[in-house]
Amino acid sequence: MPKRLLCQPRGKATVETERPSSIPMSRGRTSRVLGIVLKMRNLGEADRIYTILTQERGKIDVLAKGVRRGRNLLSGRLEFMHESLLELHHGNKLDVITAADVQVNHFSLIVIPEAFATAAVAAEYLDSCCEREQPVPEVFELLRGLLQALAGPHDPVTMLPRFSLRLLSAIGVAPETAACVECGEILAPEPAYVFSIAEGGVLCGACQEQAGDALLLSSIDMENLRALARPLGSALPVTWRARHSVARLVERLMLHHLGPRPRARLAFEMLRSLPPRVAS
Repeated sequence: MPKRLLCQPRGKATVETERPSSIPMSRGRTSRVLGIVLKMRNLGEADRIYTILTQERGKIDVLAKGVRRGRNLLSGRLEFMHESLLELHHGNKLDVITAADVQVNHFSLIVIPEAFATAAVAAEYLDSCCEREQPVPEVFELLRGLLQALAGPHDPVTMLPRFSLRLLSAIGVAPETAACVECGEILAPEPAYVFSIAEGGVLCGACQEQAGDALLLSSIDMENLRALARPLGSALPVTWRARHSVARLVERLMLHHLGPRPRARLAFEMLRSLPPRVAS
């Protein structure tokens, strides 16, 4: 069974260097949250429901009334992956967005197809693993870090495996790579390792005979997997770049834990198969 997280512009939108140090408003039926737009869906003739990952409340669904009308100012401030300070009025079923102030226009930073496809897959992963109204600040910061990295010089399609492993760690199902996931025996250096998707980690020689879904990883693959999974600031090496075999293993782990394959994955796979983009 897939595991789910139970935790845990006025005018043009521009990138600002300062983040709001506090979000003070909370008066009766009105509140303020900092959130990043994961997805949206139309409702009726002019409204739209947004799924937003917030710093304070986790994943929430909120309603924007009349946002699809041509002169509505909110629509441009609620684009995919915009990071905005939202003022909400508490409703009976859904909170209603009454104001939005864009803090970072991530959408303008991920306009190249590879970056957009990576962000879209990440958004689907987050929507699958995060329960509503369960704040997990670590996951919010993880998404923010990915969006900042996608705007950098590195190939965007290489960044998804590390994001995926850090997400699994944040929700408590990180793969075990230091000891046998079955018996707990510390693993000695080996030329090859056996990894079980179902068990969620590496198996020692005594336990691997019982694994029906085992994958064989070379010692180079294992070191790459460990470096991808380490947090920034670790004393040991950290990397964004996954070897092909490791990227496939991470994808299978995500399918095992989160369920159906993201729809955006098709575009991601197509872009990953293309030659690297040459800077002009």
